[in-house]
Amino acid sequence: MLVTNAPYQQFFDTDGSPLDEGYVYFGVANQNPETAPVPIYWDEAGTLAATQPVRTLNGFIMRNGTPANVFAPDDCSITVKSKLGVLIVYRGQMVSPTFLSAINAAIAAQFPIPNANLADMVQATIKGRESGSGTGEPVDLTAAQARAILNGVAWDLTAGTANITKTVTGASSPAPTLNLTITDDLAVPANGFFLGAAFLINRTGGTGNREAATARITSNAGPAGEFAVGFHGLARIQTGSGNAAGLNGYAWVDSAADATAEAVGAETNTDVRRAVVRKVGLQVVDVATSGAGGTAFDAGIIIGQQAGALGYNVGLQFGFDGTTGFGVQAGGTLLFAKSTAISFRAGIDFEGIQTFSGAPIILRPGMKGIYWGSTKTGGGIVSETSTAAGDIAFLNAETVVRFGATTGASFRADDTYLMLRTATTPIFRRLIAQAVDTATAGYRNLAVEN
Repeated sequence: MLVTNAPYQQFFDTDGSPLDEGYVYFGVANQNPETAPVPIYWDEAGTLAATQPVRTLNGFIMRNGTPANVFAPDDCSITVKSKLGVLIVYRGQMVSPTFLSAINAAIAAQFPIPNANLADMVQATIKGRESGSGTGEPVDLTAAQARAILNGVAWDLTAGTANITKTVTGASSPAPTLNLTITDDLAVPANGFFLGAAFLINRTGGTGNREAATARITSNAGPAGEFAVGFHGLARIQTGSGNAAGLNGYAWVDSAADATAEAVGAETNTDVRRAVVRKVGLQVVDVATSGAGGTAFDAGIIIGQQAGALGYNVGLQFGFDGTTGFGVQAGGTLLFAKSTAISFRAGIDFEGIQTFSGAPIILRPGMKGIYWGSTKTGGGIVSETSTAAGDIAFLNAETVVRFGATTGASFRADDTYLMLRTATTPIFRRLIAQAVDTATAGYRNLAVEN
């Protein structure tokens, strides 16, 4: 036997208001309930017969002034009319236990309910039907139920911008404005990545620059020393192993792209419009709680390549060209170490490189040289010409000082002789391996060769 939903199933008028003094008829399926009625009862046992039509008050079927259930055959038709006899809805066959909700749905589809009739809706609530609950009257949804409905919904923001606004004050540490928490136990394919959050922008035309995501913080009242960080990447390995990468830029240019394309893995910009205490383009800091080092690699900056990659033509470059975009201002220093009492193993170590096609260190001709002390108080190796300069060569068991390309003269020394010669002819050779003549305070053997 079919029963109207308890305890207080309502019928609604065409204007969306609860149906007062309405008429409800139950009849043979697919026939007119007014002319082909079926027996209905106030009880499920079918002992208390009800007279048709039943009347409504404030949308409820009433019995002796009290809302009541009506029991009818499982398969029946129904007609609902207003107090003026105006047809609100007719259904030829009602077999669902929630058929009154279906009736109200039909009414709502034919006669939409204006917002004014929902003026008494409780604030901070969302009305609807929980996922999986089927059709029926609206209920107040919990936050979890609303999230379940919205899960996987494709948001269309073509008409504008979605804004999340939050104002925080006081001394406490507030919760994040937008908090995305994901717990995963996935089997990700080799060389693949699970994407916790993705901003996917597909440019198909147009002009101008693009940014997939921008994180910005604006500070107007911060004291000295406090940080305003636009974006913070944090990767943490709590147990197990892996590679924790706090930030990973990836610039990808396909083979079909134009030759004018450019690829920059990461770029940091500074825009300083007044004198400040610190101006740094890239700062690498080992934090105070970092108490261990790397056993394979332990470096502030590594420039490397994966197997099969071409690599870079220049490892570290200053400037875009010789006149603009050099990066280091006139009078500045290309590489600089602050004064410290720490003892280091080496300043520059190229010992691991097997060979150079040119010189390991190349300076511009006539550009001074290497100083010990900024004013050469500890000595220096200096070049003061740009043409026909000499050099010092370290050969097997021999050191040669060549005086220049013009003369071709050289001074040679090994463990036996000191020799001064022109480009083709020795001038003199002194034997230094024999004992010194104490009488003359000089070498006993001195040969001058023509």
